[in-house]
Amino acid sequence: MQAQNPSWGVVLTVDEPEQLVLANVAWHLSTGARHVHVYLDRPGDPAAGALAGHDRVRVTECDTEWWQAQGPKGLRPVSQMRRQAINANHARDRADTDWLLHLDADEFLWQHRPLVNELRHLAPFDCEVNVPVVERFYRDAAPVRSLFQGGFRRSTRGLTDFDAAYFGPLLPYLNKGLPGHSQGKSIVPTEGDYELGIHWSFRGGKRGPEHRARQFRSQSATLLHFDGLTPLHFVVKVVRYGLHEPRWLEKIVSEHRRAQVSALLHECGTLEEMLRFHDRLKMLDSNAESRLSDLGLIVDPAVDPAGGIAAQAGNADLSAGSFDAALRVRHPEVFEVLRP
Repeated sequence: MQAQNPSWGVVLTVDEPEQLVLANVAWHLSTGARHVHVYLDRPGDPAAGALAGHDRVRVTECDTEWWQAQGPKGLRPVSQMRRQAINANHARDRADTDWLLHLDADEFLWQHRPLVNELRHLAPFDCEVNVPVVERFYRDAAPVRSLFQGGFRRSTRGLTDFDAAYFGPLLPYLNKGLPGHSQGKSIVPTEGDYELGIHWSFRGGKRGPEHRARQFRSQSATLLHFDGLTPLHFVVKVVRYGLHEPRWLEKIVSEHRRAQVSALLHECGTLEEMLRFHDRLKMLDSNAESRLSDLGLIVDPAVDPAGGIAAQAGNADLSAGSFDAALRVRHPEVFEVLRP
């Protein structure tokens, strides 16, 4: 039985510039997470040093030794999602919180009411808690200077018959109205036979739709998904998917993301053209924003993660320019295939 004041934590598997890792950890610690479990997907990641010594952060470096112990047949899985799932379940097995939330580095939990008040009532129902997602968009009149500027848009789940009218030629690149995902993420009890996946969990030691855990849809929290902290970050993220062999790409990303990969790698000849493709997907002019707002698809969280981040991580440089410079250092393999 859970405590009257249930605790929750976060687990991340990351291969991102240090600013983003610190920002995500700091935000969740400042908003109530007891612990954040960080699995560094890149051996020797400098973020390990930046996080070292923090008593509420548990850092695991996923090096060769790690995958020899944890990977199937002692090997590092090719699939990023498989690595994430293995790490998330490792964190669940060792967590000393009542609940655990599996996130990506560009996802931030926003509580419009205290999450613990909701969790307090859910233990008897033996379920996971689905956190619905909203995704960041840019207002095209504003230069991109900060990692967290912009507004947020809802998915069109339940309204998808109208997607073609809303989005026209952009439809193949969207998942129920969003360039990222529309499923949200789940907070899972650490007791019981739950096995964490990417967006939901499974019961009974088996995977498949019939084994998915029963869900309660959170009424107190929403997931802020940035899907790229800068326009360049979005391009790098999608191109990195495209560097996989086609057979793996089919397994690790959905149809709309594969369409984005194809557009960037086969229809855009230069980085400038790729960034223009990003703008088509991610920027709303005032008319488009007004239309979606009238349809209930625009959300204003009235929250700036930078404040909570500063409280935990000090003076981390959260400017778009600094972040993009770090991306170029971190992912030279991507920039080798990008022409200016």
